[in-house]
Amino acid sequence: MYSKRSIALGLSGGGVTQPALGDDAVFQPGNLLVSQVFNDNNPSNVAAGVTLLPPNCVGSACVTATASDAYPYVWNNVLVDASFGITSKIVLDQLSPTGSLISSLEVLKSAQDEVPPNNSQ
Repeated sequence: MYSKRSIALGLSGGGVTQPALGDDAVFQPGNLLVSQVFNDNNPSNVAAGVTLLPPNCVGSACVTATASDAYPYVWNNVLVDASFGITSKIVLDQLSPTGSLISSLEVLKSAQDEVPPNNSQ
């Protein structure tokens, strides 16, 4: 169960009509995009005084987390790990100008889902 979410709004830019990550969703100009980021608030993700940061660190490069995964306090871990971040579920909702939901897209669930770089120039 996801407990907290952050929402950001933006307008689809001029001419952006590309499929998103192989999904059937197409972003149309003039529609509203709403991004949602969900924090699952799972204490096993980050435990204050226990979890070593950054992930996969070795020896003296490690520091312990100063805050648990409780939102919004989890972000206080940036004080000991400047590159601290949480992998969270991200959803893009496309809304019509009147606010009707057109489509939803969950973005990159794992590293295996990443889009390969376009090397053609």
